[in-house]
Amino acid sequence: MIEVNKLCKRYGNNGKLVVNNISFSLGESEIVSIVGPSGCGKTTTLKMINRLIEPTSGSININAQHFTDTNPVLWRRKIGYVIQKSGLLPHLTVEDNITLISKVDGGNGKMVKERARELMDIVNLPYATFARRYPIELSGGQQQRVGIARSLMANPPLIIMDEPFGALDPITKSHLHDEFLHLNESLGKTILIVTHDLREAFKLSDRVILMNNGTIEQIGKKNDFIENPANLFVTEFMKGQLSE
Repeated sequence: MIEVNKLCKRYGNNGKLVVNNISFSLGESEIVSIVGPSGCGKTTTLKMINRLIEPTSGSININAQHFTDTNPVLWRRKIGYVIQKSGLLPHLTVEDNITLISKVDGGNGKMVKERARELMDIVNLPYATFARRYPIELSGGQQQRVGIARSLMANPPLIIMDEPFGALDPITKSHLHDEFLHLNESLGKTILIVTHDLREAFKLSDRVILMNNGTIEQIGKKNDFIENPANLFVTEFMKGQLSE
């Protein structure tokens, strides 16, 4: 269980609250997406959960562990993180990109290698074919699969994804969406996704969080947004996104 409670972020003593008193939870094996217009606070929220940005106030708990009880670096290493364009290091091979953090943490070499091989098979990148390739030798979809494999390396309780499919062409994106959903059927991971694309959020997620101006406007399933929009902003956002 992941719990976010009254989370706030203010820049400067008198600065604007870019995230203002938001609360939500994620259940085990649940996929939740945060959507909203540019500047609404969705990426800041994600980075606070990962402690790339420290909250001004509020709390974050992962499986009853409070975020202030753990060193920020160790906290981040326990959360899988997938970003747009995968964020691979170009001078490292696919295998080395996947295993980098485990090696830094002093993991057993043989076990790390076996885990990398297992994950590459899971994301449909056979070890024998792809382990020694470099990111430049991969397609965009293949690079993103490597990023997903890397996020799974330490078997974290939570994976967060920041616009993970945003840089892909529509055909590759649709195919990777299907692969992602099929993959998580077997893995059962709790996943929090940030996306600007409401259609993507509805396709991938059990629930959607819609943010605006640093606050949460509505949380629910697709039918909740369609049949019972919380307010005019939700209605207009839905109309703008789904009419495109």
